[in-house]
Amino acid sequence: MLARQIALLVGEDVWLRQQVDKIFSSKLLSAVVFYQENYPLFEVEFSTLHVPFNKARNQLGQEHRCIIYDARVGINLEALAIAVGTLQAGGVLVLLFNHWESLRSQIDQDSLRWNGLNQASKTPNFIHFFQKLVEKYRFPIYQQSLSLNPNLNFKVTPNTINIKQSLSLQPTLEQREIIEQILNAKQQIYVITAKRGRGKSALAGFLASHLDSVIMTAPNKSAVKILQKFSNKNLKFIAPDLLCEQIEKNPLQYQTQWLIIDEAAMLPIPLLQKLISNFFRIVCTTTVQSYEGTGRGFLLRFMQKNHRTLACFELCKPLRWRQDDTIEPFIDELLQVNAEDKLTKQPFQIESKINISEFSQQDLLIKNAFCEFYGLLVAAHYRTSPVDLRRLFDAENQFFTLAECDQKVIGGVWTVAEGNMQDLNLIKQIQLGVRRPRGNLVAQQLCHQMNLSQACKLQSKRISRIALLPAWQQKGIGQKLIEKVVENSQVDFISVSFGYTPELAKFWQKCGFNIVHVGENQEATSGCYSVIALRAVSKCGENFCQKAISHFKRNISLSFHCLAKYFATTSIDWCLREEDLISLQNFANFHRSLSTTLPAIRRLLRYVEADNSLLSDYCDAMMIAEKSNFTLGRKQTLSLYRQEVKEMLQKYHSIL
Repeated sequence: MLARQIALLVGEDVWLRQQVDKIFSSKLLSAVVFYQENYPLFEVEFSTLHVPFNKARNQLGQEHRCIIYDARVGINLEALAIAVGTLQAGGVLVLLFNHWESLRSQIDQDSLRWNGLNQASKTPNFIHFFQKLVEKYRFPIYQQSLSLNPNLNFKVTPNTINIKQSLSLQPTLEQREIIEQILNAKQQIYVITAKRGRGKSALAGFLASHLDSVIMTAPNKSAVKILQKFSNKNLKFIAPDLLCEQIEKNPLQYQTQWLIIDEAAMLPIPLLQKLISNFFRIVCTTTVQSYEGTGRGFLLRFMQKNHRTLACFELCKPLRWRQDDTIEPFIDELLQVNAEDKLTKQPFQIESKINISEFSQQDLLIKNAFCEFYGLLVAAHYRTSPVDLRRLFDAENQFFTLAECDQKVIGGVWTVAEGNMQDLNLIKQIQLGVRRPRGNLVAQQLCHQMNLSQACKLQSKRISRIALLPAWQQKGIGQKLIEKVVENSQVDFISVSFGYTPELAKFWQKCGFNIVHVGENQEATSGCYSVIALRAVSKCGENFCQKAISHFKRNISLSFHCLAKYFATTSIDWCLREEDLISLQNFANFHRSLSTTLPAIRRLLRYVEADNSLLSDYCDAMMIAEKSNFTLGRKQTLSLYRQEVKEMLQKYHSIL
């Protein structure tokens, strides 16, 4: 099998164009171009496909032998990993840069996705890491500054095995053994994990060829082309959302059928639970530790929430490239996909001495704790992604508190600075819902949804992540970590947002936090409602937190939220106050949501008679636990609701 190749071209655009034309001068070759959206690459004569980074996932399951990755304005790690994953044996990936020695001082447009700022920023820490890896794996760099006409000493060779030829291939020994075990086993769910290029989709296709009644689904239909090819028959594909709808309409219709879910880790757990509940047998394939979500973390979470019998299999041997391929370990190291494996495995002992201390971003990098901390995040949160990695490297205003035992990281808290906004006009626009600048996630949410403008003015820290190794959990270490964060934070308050479960709520309550807001919708990944909790640090923070708690307790009973029963007070305040009128004005005239305005609307309905009121009908329906029917379309109905509130406010003020 032929080796895959990576080469870097560095120079001005005209020169880059000349070199690209040299590489793809044969009309028998065509190149696929991956590029930063809004920054299209110059025309490439032999390119048949241009793929913006934000559409790269559509290439999953495809194979290409010539790829151009345009890194002139930034590096999107997910798109780079996907591009590498589609590169055939014998193929070449060419990365384009305008600069190399000065790359650390260049603005990276990809940073807009994760830096929390309204402008792109430099990414010196990641670029240093990237360049060191390019040097380590000895990928050739052809620079205009060194030669106007470099000798491009690599050759694009057609892959010896293309998709059409692969149709006649038989399963490998490794694949065949797993297929036989699944066909002879009696478990209800089978999970097949593998790193990319191991043939898990092909295995699922081979398996499907042995089944009489099978349906397949996947987050992206294009990702199942290989599965379809290797099955050698026409498989029925149904999108996950549509399949769930069909299950809800008739839960019994699939009880005798098999379901194959390709790249299952990309699906939210609640959706996955619905999919697996009514099929005879289910096969899930997922990539281990990659840009789709970490397969091992997915497996852990999946098993915790699953009550059907389950068997797991792993494919290890690469099929799409050589065993000694250097590109795969390069990408693995670049994305830190093996960070979880490097974590300490030492068990908890009661006499263990634990050291908890603060780390700056540079401390993490210099003291080599970066890999351990990222591995901890991967182990604890299966949706940890390359975006988190980029943020850890170069985002501003980040703080880290780590727990170590024998100089090994066993737990940590990642916090981000928020608030301290000086522009009063911007804060007012945030409150009205007119503006939503990047960053300050909790501060903006409290300002907009609870009319608490102080959230943006005061200084705060948001706990972005907290993680502990499983063996060290429920030992009080998490609480000690939080206390250290509070002790070392010169702010007014600390916030945290998490998916509500009674267990998590109890933990944060023990840490001194009070819930002040519940989200309107369930989180896609966890199926939980997101809640915000606060803990005061300064005197100003204490006053603010008390105001937020009072606001929450006053309104939750009138919200119709399904979590209201956990927080509702015995008495309900029906008095229409100034804060209610502000909420109503912002709903009627701006972009305040219906759910956050409902308590004020219900109070207004007590003061103002409204004939044939749509909102009154809505509230009546919610009282008997019926969903409101947006028969005219959600936007049109909301517009009618806003107009109705505006008219009721006019009546209310005329009464006064």
